[in-house]
Amino acid sequence: MAHTKLNYTQTAALFETVATKHKVIKHFVETDLQEIKDIVKTAAPAMLYTGYKEGISGYKSDNNQSGKRIHFAIVQRQSTKSRTVKSKHQLIDECRELAIDVLSWLRREKRQGRLNGYEPDSVDDGEAIILTDDGFIGWEFGLLIKTPINLAFVPEKWNE
Repeated sequence: MAHTKLNYTQTAALFETVATKHKVIKHFVETDLQEIKDIVKTAAPAMLYTGYKEGISGYKSDNNQSGKRIHFAIVQRQSTKSRTVKSKHQLIDECRELAIDVLSWLRREKRQGRLNGYEPDSVDDGEAIILTDDGFIGWEFGLLIKTPINLAFVPEKWNE
């Protein structure tokens, strides 16, 4: 099976799909902090698509690999209005567990041949997120998905 080709739009859509399939994650938000504040008004967990960087390898041939370094986070808003007020540490642990759920879903997709370019060994160190001014607590991971990219020169696209 061919590798999945992922541009920014398709990668964001992948993570939005992950968020909607999970039974606990209630929102999907891209990197805009104001949008996060507007959407995540409750203590419900949200998935944030926080970063996308691309590197290309295999420069000597026309068929190369595009490595997408993707960052996502699971965040919750700390609430003092809830009946069961949770500590900052409890929220971090909950978000970490949800982020690990996302990694396990991606790993399953790879094993079933639907996300061939995902490299489970590429997951970098997770990191706690604590934005006390906005009340957000969470956990972030980065990972790598490699997809083919064609760098063959197409003369028809150029005025020469």
